[in-house]
Amino acid sequence: MHARIAIFVAIGATVAATLAALVGLDGSLRWIAGGCGVVLLLLQLWVLRSTVLPVSRIISGMDLLMAQDFASRLRPVGQRDADRLSALFNMMMDALHRERSRVLEQNHYLGLLVESSPMGVVNFDHSGRLTAINPSGMAMLGVADAEALKGRRLAELAPLLPDGLAGIADGETITLRPGGTSIVGATMSHFIERGVQVPFLTLVRLDDEMRRAERRGFTTAIRTMAHEVRNSFGAVDSALQTLTEIVDTAAIDADERADAIELIASSRSRMEGATNFISSFAALARLPEPEMEVADMADIVARVAPAVRPLCDHHDISLTILAPRGAFIGRMDANQMEQVLVNLIKNAAESIAASGRPDGAITIEVTRTGVKVTDNGTGISPDDAAAALLNPFFTTKPDGQGIGLTLSTEIIRSHRWRPSLATDPATGLTTFAITRG
Repeated sequence: MHARIAIFVAIGATVAATLAALVGLDGSLRWIAGGCGVVLLLLQLWVLRSTVLPVSRIISGMDLLMAQDFASRLRPVGQRDADRLSALFNMMMDALHRERSRVLEQNHYLGLLVESSPMGVVNFDHSGRLTAINPSGMAMLGVADAEALKGRRLAELAPLLPDGLAGIADGETITLRPGGTSIVGATMSHFIERGVQVPFLTLVRLDDEMRRAERRGFTTAIRTMAHEVRNSFGAVDSALQTLTEIVDTAAIDADERADAIELIASSRSRMEGATNFISSFAALARLPEPEMEVADMADIVARVAPAVRPLCDHHDISLTILAPRGAFIGRMDANQMEQVLVNLIKNAAESIAASGRPDGAITIEVTRTGVKVTDNGTGISPDDAAAALLNPFFTTKPDGQGIGLTLSTEIIRSHRWRPSLATDPATGLTTFAITRG
């Protein structure tokens, strides 16, 4: 810029001096001065065109690079070497512009992918301070305000995060139970950015895999137990039948015969009850995969209502159904979902009966997000609610087996829906909710 100004000043001075010489001199001196002025002017114009303007173009290009303005281009100046340099510069700017656009598009795509991913992702800067956390990560860690976590290290966030997470090391994987209702695997990793390791944390729900493993375990145990019990009881039942025949034909006192037959009958009845008991467990182990078809949950509730009303009437419980048609339409196994609703209403009725309250009420509500069965029975503590959903055959009833609730949660999860159970401390109402998605 300074060179251009100087050459323009020199050209102006040369023109002024030449004109002054032409006006003030006489004769041959005028022509000599005029010729020298023209030659000097032409030389200055040549320097401007061949040196000053190309250098100015180079400086303009450097300014564009410093400003990261990859969309602008240099125009030709009519000087071969300068124009070649401008063309090379423009090619480089085109390549930088394409690469920058590609990186921006990839970063945008990666950002959308992270935001919508079911895997939790927590990002940190090179100093280990939290910079971002995606929605799945917030849900898994029970974080409501991500902005409150930004700029802080894991050690500083220990009171706000699940136990054990603050001390996780690079390359380490740990298992967490945030809130006691889910299982989350956390892995600390890193990537290289500008030669520096930048840490990030990934979170994966392990609930489904853990429950599948648990189901495989208790399914094997139940089948083995059922096989052994049935074989043993079959042999004992055969022996009791033989003993009955012997007693009938033996020459013993009538009272002794009656006592023996009564004892044998009682033993056979007890074995039959035990066989039925173990058969109910075996039936759970044989739960088939759902046969998915498009159905309206309102239709399923309508089919269930006549079956459960006698149970509610028996305990003087009012049954309210809020199930508008079309509110919840999706792919489901209608028969299995009917079984789920029957089990939930039966549990609710038994809870109300145990409380002894005369104003028992059960409400079935179908919404766009799922189904809720609410009762005003005895309620359930948060710890028991978490255990009921996580542990097979959990029950708070003295004579309960926990089969109905276990069967219901297995069916709900096989539909890839989410069960939840809680008692509202403000109203005392207990709600079992089925949420899809």
